[in-house]
Amino acid sequence: MILSAWLGYSELVELGTNNVEGIKVVLPEGHNHDDMIRLSPKAFAKMKRLRYFISRGACFSGGVLSYLSNELRVLDWSNCHLPSLPSNFHGEKLVVFKMNEGRIKEINCWKFKNLTVMKFSKCKFLSNILDVSSCSNLERLDIEMCENLVEVHDFVGFLDKLVSLNLYRCLNLKSFPRHLKLRSLRNLELWHCSKLQNFPQIECRMEILSYIQLEGTPIKEWPSSIGYLTPALNLLSLYLDQCIHQLQNQKELCLSDYSIMLKEDERYSSINVCFTGIEHLSIEGSKDLLCLPISIPHLQVLKDLSLLIHTNLAGYLIRLKMLHLTNILTAFN
Repeated sequence: MILSAWLGYSELVELGTNNVEGIKVVLPEGHNHDDMIRLSPKAFAKMKRLRYFISRGACFSGGVLSYLSNELRVLDWSNCHLPSLPSNFHGEKLVVFKMNEGRIKEINCWKFKNLTVMKFSKCKFLSNILDVSSCSNLERLDIEMCENLVEVHDFVGFLDKLVSLNLYRCLNLKSFPRHLKLRSLRNLELWHCSKLQNFPQIECRMEILSYIQLEGTPIKEWPSSIGYLTPALNLLSLYLDQCIHQLQNQKELCLSDYSIMLKEDERYSSINVCFTGIEHLSIEGSKDLLCLPISIPHLQVLKDLSLLIHTNLAGYLIRLKMLHLTNILTAFN
């Protein structure tokens, strides 16, 4: 049995039945919160087979929700007034978990082993994303405009199937995973996280990463492993914006298996500026590199350069003390 409720059923108070497998509550456009459809917590106690609950305009009347079916696959709940989920809800079958403008204070997904999508937006009371170590199938983690979020659990950095990690406008985020080992990641958005100052260590080559957004995030410390972000390094230069000047303090950079052919034009001018302080540069393992991803004339303090393939670099490296060249294509004049 699937139950859909629209405005006109002002009191859905005792519809609980063991046959209900889905509820979708939609408040028509143009109506405000005073028109919300009211549900009874007692009704949910009887819905042992409930597989999905989608709410776009429902609230509870007559008590506190103490039970949610552990058969739930989809929990998509806007304006949820609960500070936490019922303690007897384990969510072992939950696949999609979304909340918009809710009052939830923390997320503990320690049993959500089948979860693939988690999205929270404008949850102003949310302060922590706790242990997600059992969420090994998580593919999308979108936490947007949760302005009081302070901490994201370290294990988020080790979710092997994670494709998208988005923390847009989490203004008070300070504690982010210290290590990232996200081989499947394609999209990384940390823009306008105005209190996040440290970028995590990259523990593996993130070869399919194609989009990075760090605009408005004042990163002060960059790891030497930032080269593992290739091939997204060219995109990095486009979206660093306010924090790009901090990379001028970077002294060591390793680009492994770097095969992107970059040309000197305005699109890459920012990456040349941000790496002007590099003293040790290693570009190794590439077979297709025809020009360097960083313009040599900008590396005024470079002391140690290791290249697999190089172009004509003569006349620029005025402070170079050590040079390693392998498979040379063009020799110095």
